Amino acid sequence: MSTIKRKELIAQLEQDMKNHPISERRFKEEKCKDIGVDLRTYDKWIKGENIGLKSLSRIEIGLSESYKACSLIYIEDPVSMRNFISDMTHYIIEASWLNDLDESNKSKIEDSLNYLTDLIEDMHKNKPKELMDVISKITDGKNEIQSFLDNSKKNGVTFFATYIPRYMYPDNLGLAESSLIGLICINVIPIEKLRTRATVQPNDLIIEPRWDGIKEVS
Repeated sequence: MSTIKRKELIAQLEQDMKNHPISERRFKEEKCKDIGVDLRTYDKWIKGENIGLKSLSRIEIGLSESYKACSLIYIEDPVSMRNFISDMTHYIIEASWLNDLDESNKSKIEDSLNYLTDLIEDMHKNKPKELMDVISKITDGKNEIQSFLDNSKKNGVTFFATYIPRYMYPDNLGLAESSLIGLICINVIPIEKLRTRATVQPNDLIIEPRWDGIKEVS
C-alpha cells in the first residue's frame, strides 16, 4: 500500500475510533478480530513500525476491504461546489430517494444529472488562458451554480458530495495515485428528514460507489 493510501486509511480509522460508542480500545479490538491480527501488531502498523509481510498484507487488505461506502456531506455553497468539481479527475454521480421513485422526482434527478454532466465538462474542457477570461469564467460560474443550487433546493433537490478515499480504489480500474474521484449524490429525500434538529446541518449520506458508473472529467 502506498504512503498516501495508508495515510488516508489511518485517518479514517482514527475518525471511526473516536466515534465508537464504547471506547477506542474496543474499536481496535473489533478491527483486529475482523482481520485476524493481534492488537500489538495492529498498533505497530499504525505507528509505521516494521511488521511481517504476512501481517502487513492481512492488515492493509483487510482494513481496506472493510470500507465499502463513503460518507457524503451536504453542499449548498457554490464556491465549495465549484472547487470540488474543479479538483476532480474522475467522478461518479448517484441519487437518493425515499420509497418508490415517482415520475416527478425521476425527472428532477435526470435534469440535475444533465446539468452536472455539462458543468463538469465545461469546467474541465473549456479553460480560458487570459487572466480576465479566467476571472469572468469563475465569477459567471459561481453565479450560475448559485442559481442552480437555489432553484434545485426550491424544487426539493439537494446535493451531497465527497472524494472517495484512495484506499477504496479497485485495482482493476488502473487508477493512478494522483487520481481524485468525486462522488456526488443528487438527493430528493426531503432535507428536513435528514436533520436531527432544524438548525443543524443534514446528516451525511452513506453511499457505496457504483464503480461501473465512473467517468473521467475530460
